[in-house]
Amino acid sequence: MADIFISAAHNFTSPFSAMVVHDFHGVATNTYPMATAFALRTPHFVIEIISAWDGATNEQASGHVAWSDTVSTSLGAIALTGGYSNLLSPQEGERARQFFGGSAERLKAIKSRVDPHDLFRLGTGRIAT
Repeated sequence: MADIFISAAHNFTSPFSAMVVHDFHGVATNTYPMATAFALRTPHFVIEIISAWDGATNEQASGHVAWSDTVSTSLGAIALTGGYSNLLSPQEGERARQFFGGSAERLKAIKSRVDPHDLFRLGTGRIAT
């Protein structure tokens, strides 16, 4: 994994881009997975790949997007299934379902009960129907 980070850092396309590592460990891993919406309770790292730029044309922007796609693809080989729910777009419902695992159906049932008119439908990590 270190070689992926080193390569990505050497190839940053913008000084505004970043890679952020979140270390999930300790007490949070001692909670029963079905006790909360967050079922992933094994120690893990969450990697945020942030591709940002200022004033680029569409042609220049494509290079920045390509950098983040390359880093994401490189990390994909060692990544957990799905994706971290807060970092998924509303269109990535199947990946959100994979992330929530056994909690997905339970969460959908709760959402149907507390939001019957689907008012909160545009959030990140929306579970596919």
